[in-house]
Amino acid sequence: IDLISSKLRHLPLIKSFALTKKIHSVMLSRSDVGDGYGWHVDNPFSKHGRRDLSFTLFLNDPTSYDGGELSIQGVQEAVNIKLPAGHVIVYPSSSLHCVHQVQRGSRLVCVGWIESYVRAFEDRLLLFHLDAAAKGLLARHGRSDELDLIFQAYANAVRRFS
Repeated sequence: IDLISSKLRHLPLIKSFALTKKIHSVMLSRSDVGDGYGWHVDNPFSKHGRRDLSFTLFLNDPTSYDGGELSIQGVQEAVNIKLPAGHVIVYPSSSLHCVHQVQRGSRLVCVGWIESYVRAFEDRLLLFHLDAAAKGLLARHGRSDELDLIFQAYANAVRRFS
């Protein structure tokens, strides 16, 4: 569990998207035939911290079980997710979601929650886009005075939203 938390904390994309303050309440979950978890929204708090983002790390080959998709309700429809072993999805804990019943085999996942330095999803998304754009410009064109101003604005926006 500690290894998983450490790896997630250091993945560049998750670092940039989550602005992780704390990863907590990490647990392994096995769902066998007939098991599922109905539609719900994660509690905003646990005794270990705020739950801003939820994650599911898939641990076994998706062909080893039928059903068991993580379904996240979007604006107009739900998106079903069943990823290869070792892949993770991070999504707002405020999202309505469920796990469909397993029809064959066993579904093995690791789930947990992230407390971000930035509470609001919209603020995290704005910062994520700004960070991605600045890093893309840096990779393409190198440092510049204008890019330094963008990095300064990003850092100060993180301060303001934190």
